Amino acid sequence: QIQMDQDAKQFLNCAQDLPTYSMDRSRGSTDPVTSSIYSLQKDLFRGAAKKIGDTRLSNVYEGKLLRRVEVTRIQVQAL
Repeated sequence: QIQMDQDAKQFLNCAQDLPTYSMDRSRGSTDPVTSSIYSLQKDLFRGAAKKIGDTRLSNVYEGKLLRRVEVTRIQVQAL
C-alpha cells in the first residue's frame, strides 16, 4: 500500500504524464483519416513481424510505458 505523503503525490503527478502505448489509435489525434492510417500501418508491421518470427509482440499491451531509444550507430552487415 502506498503512503500518500508529499513525495508519493509528487511521484504520481510525474508518472501520470509518462507516455504509454496505445493499441487502437494514433496518439493525440481524433481525425478518422489519421487513425485509419495508423491502424493500417500498425497491422502491416505487426503482421510482418509475426511472419518473420519476432516474439516481442507478446510483450506489448495497452498502457505499457514507452521508453526513449537513442540510435547512436547504424550499420549494414552482409550475411
